[in-house]
Amino acid sequence: MDQYIVEANYIIAVVCVITAALLLYSVGVWVEHVKGRLKFWHVALMLSGLVLDAIATGLMKSMSRFTEMNNELLTLIGIVTILLMMIHSMWAIWVLTVKTPKARMYYNRLSIFVWCIWLIPYFFEIYLSLSLHP
Repeated sequence: MDQYIVEANYIIAVVCVITAALLLYSVGVWVEHVKGRLKFWHVALMLSGLVLDAIATGLMKSMSRFTEMNNELLTLIGIVTILLMMIHSMWAIWVLTVKTPKARMYYNRLSIFVWCIWLIPYFFEIYLSLSLHP
């Protein structure tokens, strides 16, 4: 019985942390897109979302110690989302430092596309973490 309580607590923690990552990352991406101008605080929000996504992935990995379920797929998906967010954030930092209109324009156009791609593993991760653990 205690195993189920620990597992449920981990699932709740993962869902809360990954949802906070979604909120921070989304605000950073969408405010930049709507305003049409990338600022440092947009990147700070994106990086905060990245950190929370990494924490959620770590929680999912450690959750496998308490359950018989194999969470390798969840961990792999988490790593993919972390890499995507990291590349996107590094691109944003590059655009901030280069400060050319062309770089900003391409970033503004393609940033939402990257965000949409990130949503796919995000929702898949939530689905798997809820469905694999009764």
